[in-house]
Amino acid sequence: MHRMAAKQRTEEAIEAAEMGNQNGRQESSGESAEKERRAWYWYFFGVKIIVQRRAIEYLVELLQQKCLKA
Repeated sequence: MHRMAAKQRTEEAIEAAEMGNQNGRQESSGESAEKERRAWYWYFFGVKIIVQRRAIEYLVELLQQKCLKA
């Protein structure tokens, strides 16, 4: 369940980043394009952390279930 949501979020983020890159190419000043790139970097970094945290929680839950069964 978490994987599907994470995959969908990643795909949406990639699409948005591609749109952002197109907008960045049209920018006349490189400064705002640089700010946009930094914003996308932090966005992807945050998504990565959230996905990792959810994956760890899921693995811990599986381990606990196996330990309780044994």
